[in-house]
Amino acid sequence: MTWHRLRWFSPLLESYQPVFVSLVRAVTPVALTLVMISVAGRTEAASNTNVSFAGVHLGGHVAGPVVTPDALAGRVVLLEFWGISCPPCIASMPKLEELHRTLGPQGLVVLGAHAQGGTPEEIRAAVAKLGVTFTIVDGARVDGADDVNGIPHCMVFDHTGKCVFRGHPMQSHDAVEAAVKAAPGAVLGGRVLVKLPELNTLLQDERKFVTGWKKAKSLATSADAETAAEAKYVVERIEAYGRHLLDEAVSVKQVDPAQALDLVQRCLVSLRGTGIGDDAAKLKSEWMKDKQFQAVVKASQQMERLEVMRSTVREQLGVGAKGSITPELAATIPSAVKGRVRLLAQTILKAAHGTPLAKRAIDIAAELGVAVDS
Repeated sequence: MTWHRLRWFSPLLESYQPVFVSLVRAVTPVALTLVMISVAGRTEAASNTNVSFAGVHLGGHVAGPVVTPDALAGRVVLLEFWGISCPPCIASMPKLEELHRTLGPQGLVVLGAHAQGGTPEEIRAAVAKLGVTFTIVDGARVDGADDVNGIPHCMVFDHTGKCVFRGHPMQSHDAVEAAVKAAPGAVLGGRVLVKLPELNTLLQDERKFVTGWKKAKSLATSADAETAAEAKYVVERIEAYGRHLLDEAVSVKQVDPAQALDLVQRCLVSLRGTGIGDDAAKLKSEWMKDKQFQAVVKASQQMERLEVMRSTVREQLGVGAKGSITPELAATIPSAVKGRVRLLAQTILKAAHGTPLAKRAIDIAAELGVAVDS
């Protein structure tokens, strides 16, 4: 009996398989060399912060919110180089997700720059399994940062674009927190308010935008010309930000309905009670009444589960990032697993027929040796 066949029937062996695989990889000469290079790279790069965000090239979008360099102006950015076949990278991702969730509303943008082999689908599957929701790109590079010799490798840029940290992501927290605290609200585009200084701190948190908007709105007709000018600027910036969220939601609705709904909800929360907040509430209400849209949202959520299942099966079969599942290997997948794959794929096909989601579901099912009615 081959090892991959035995693995399906031995819960104990299966539970220890990730550890076993990690140990095997860790002791190979190539892996040891990479670890040594990575450590050396972090030591060397820690003092070399002579790079700037102006030299960042984002590469291609893979998952999470779509971002552009212009949209990141005035933001604190954490750029993490990682790979789907790098255990230390995988271990650091939950920490980065925590930073994204806790400091994202205060202006931090986390970008995961994939730097190993693997298709976009394989990268997205790994991201889904890790529960990562920040932006993932592939093929990113930074001018002047040719000394990155190993991953994971993290760069933190403050709101001026200056690099304030380089090194291991697990050591970046203090630098990130300090940069976020020192930055004016990202919505202000880097401008520091003089007449309304309390808003510099308040507008660091997206959830408090509505409070800042109301205060600025009340001062937009102030007799003091400078105060009125600052207040009008704040109102314009916050409203433009809200409009951007709604425009982005509409633009991604067809390809990523779940993300679109999240963007509308963010606008609703951050600008509740304003005209734009009302527009967000109306748009959400319309979408929630659209049965087809709700079906596609559900299909998108089911696709995440299917991607995670695919990734798990590939790991259990011992297939690498670029390996393929042969018919012989597919035949060893338990019927119960194939049954769950078939159910998920059929659910997606029924809810999102004719969409890229449906095509992806068919492809995954075929890869795992599962026939579905298309």
